[in-house]
Amino acid sequence: MCLPFYLGVMKKLDSKLVYKDKGIIVYNDVFKDERGKEEQKARVKRMNSAAAILIVENRILMEVCEDKREPDIFRYSLNGYYDDYLETLKRGMHLELGVKAGSIISLGEILPDPVLDTKVLLYLASELRIVCEEVFASKKFTLVGFDEAYSMVMNSAITDAVTQIAILKTYSMKDIILEPDTDPF
Repeated sequence: MCLPFYLGVMKKLDSKLVYKDKGIIVYNDVFKDERGKEEQKARVKRMNSAAAILIVENRILMEVCEDKREPDIFRYSLNGYYDDYLETLKRGMHLELGVKAGSIISLGEILPDPVLDTKVLLYLASELRIVCEEVFASKKFTLVGFDEAYSMVMNSAITDAVTQIAILKTYSMKDIILEPDTDPF
């Protein structure tokens, strides 16, 4: 049986940045195999980012984008300028959503697509307040209950890996996160 490609050890000789924009980086890598044959391969990498589940009135605030069929959690790329994920998240929430969180809790680090070598740090943000009405009003949001968000993940209504993981992590902690209902009636 003849294989159409070589399965031996490849050594990277060179890597050149080809494209960098909107959270995506493309490299052109040159490899050399044990036989001395050189080969070029394009490698795509998404920029590391911070993502947050935003909690409002015991529900998840999700952005509804015109070009996507499903609601999404807030995500902000580091763009190579900032190394501090938490500060980047705070800056992104202010610039992109027009909100500030009174409380932000880390939910940990994930690698949603190891092939793209992309690290995402997840956070839970609550006690939100609007700091820029104009920016906030320009977005379309929906409030989704914890049980509904969980069902959306389990029924594949939400397919984005980062959003799924964030919702499942948050759902597993909902008894700790949810504020008690103070109305006895």
